[in-house]
Amino acid sequence: MSAFDRAMNYLTYRDRTEAEIVEYLQKKNYSEKEIAEGLALLIQYGYIDDDRYIKNACEVNKITKYYGKKRLAQELLQKGIPKDKIEDMNLYYSDEEETSCCQKLLEEALKRYHREEPINRVRKIMNWMMRRGYTYDLVHTLLSDELEELPEKTSESDRGSRRDSLETAYQKYLRMQRLKGYDGYELRMRVQRNLRSRGFSSSEIHALLNEKKEEGDFDE
Repeated sequence: MSAFDRAMNYLTYRDRTEAEIVEYLQKKNYSEKEIAEGLALLIQYGYIDDDRYIKNACEVNKITKYYGKKRLAQELLQKGIPKDKIEDMNLYYSDEEETSCCQKLLEEALKRYHREEPINRVRKIMNWMMRRGYTYDLVHTLLSDELEELPEKTSESDRGSRRDSLETAYQKYLRMQRLKGYDGYELRMRVQRNLRSRGFSSSEIHALLNEKKEEGDFDE
């Protein structure tokens, strides 16, 4: 079979990126010239088109996976879409659409972790959403109602446990960032980001870090 015919057979199952076609033909031991000629024909006849692939991936994501842009970009890179084309994703997946998808996925996360204690629920939801490509700030904004209700749902003992968890996490990240050579303002900012990634609220973190600054942890 020619490289073109072999690639056409490969395309029978699903759409492919240019990089996937090249990798497939290389594994079939076609020469660089054969691959280039076959690829040129595939592009000419419209059988492969990376721009179309990106568009289709975005459309499918908006009705099935609901991933954030970061996770979707990672998947496109894994499929061989060049980095300079990844920004084209914004043409087919707007910020408004990403927010809408985030809201839909957040509803699933709230159901998934509804049995969790308040002390753990928000943290687990935040981590689950961020693994699906959403920024901390976007999830935190959409989850604001849950965060506002958290103190009312939490008993005194729970709040004590939460403070203990925050303190433990703080000490862990403080040691980690100091070992990396950070101090002063940069150390504080890095520890703050670490704690936010664990699902602690901004008010909790700022209160703790202000205490620690008074104690001299972030001398500049």
